Amino acid sequence: MAQYDAASIAKAINKTTTSNQKYSRIGDKGPCNLDSVVIFCPGLRKSTFEAIEKLTPNVSLYLQEERGRRIYLDVEMGQGQRRTKIVEAACENLRKSGLKAYVVYRQD
Repeated sequence: MAQYDAASIAKAINKTTTSNQKYSRIGDKGPCNLDSVVIFCPGLRKSTFEAIEKLTPNVSLYLQEERGRRIYLDVEMGQGQRRTKIVEAACENLRKSGLKAYVVYRQD
């Protein structure tokens, strides 16, 4: 089973959400979407996820346990182009931190 450091993952998530505040001023045009950024963490223990949640109190996280474990970050700023831009930037920032992140695009 893979070992994950809750503190370093939480640090990357907090850094990403803080840096994405700059996108709050982008116009929010386009269709509503439910785009999400996802961190792929096969073998992540539930206790480690719970530790990450405690270290990221201002971020909504969801753990998907099917087909390998994934952490979904809830982006709460925007619903159109702004949301997509924030999710894509968050994914890039998480990748720079060494995490396996990707974007899930969903149209409402």
